[in-house]
Amino acid sequence: MLVDTNQFRQRVGVRTFQSAAKLKEMQADVVRAYEFLEDSFDRTVEVMNISKSAYQFKDHILIAYANDDDEHDSVVLAKTSNQMLNISHVKAAFTIGRTARDVISISARSSREINVQMIMELMGGGGHFTMAACQLKETTVEEARKRLEDAINEYLEDMEENKTENDFYTGKLEIKDSDLNDFEELQKEMKE
Repeated sequence: MLVDTNQFRQRVGVRTFQSAAKLKEMQADVVRAYEFLEDSFDRTVEVMNISKSAYQFKDHILIAYANDDDEHDSVVLAKTSNQMLNISHVKAAFTIGRTARDVISISARSSREINVQMIMELMGGGGHFTMAACQLKETTVEEARKRLEDAINEYLEDMEENKTENDFYTGKLEIKDSDLNDFEELQKEMKE
C-alpha cells in the first residue's frame, strides 16, 4: 500500500484509508513496513550520484542520466525519478541509464499533470499515467536522452494543439457565460 500510493501521496481514496485502518486494527506494524522499504547506503549513494546529473527541461520537467559505462538496476532508475518528483514545482521526472550491456532504460514519473505513459509510448514503452518506462536496444545514454527530449516536445506540442479537448477530459475546461448563452440559443433552435 505504501509503494502503490507513493507513501499516501498519489492515487489515495476512501478505500485506501479504510484498508489502512483495517490493517491497523489487525496490529499491522507501520514502522516495520517502512523498514522493508529502506535502501542500503550504497543504493542511496547510487541514486544520489545519478540525481546530480539532473537538469531542467522545459517547465517543471527534470531529466537525469547515468554514466553510459555503468550498469544500474531498473529499481535505481525508478527511485531516482521518484526522488526528483519530490522537488517543488516538478511535474515530471525522467531517469536514463544502462540496465544491460545493450539496453538503455528510461524510468518516468509524474504528478498527474503530465501523462508520462504517452511519452514513453512514443518511445516504444508504456505504463500508467504517473508511472511509465521504456527500454531502448543498441543505443547510448546520450542518444536516448535526445530521443526523450524529442518525445517530450512532441507530447507537449500535441497537448497544446489539443488543449480544449484535453482540458475537457481532465476537467480543466473553463466555460464562459458567452458559451452558455450560445448553448442556450442552440437548444432553443433545436426545439423549434
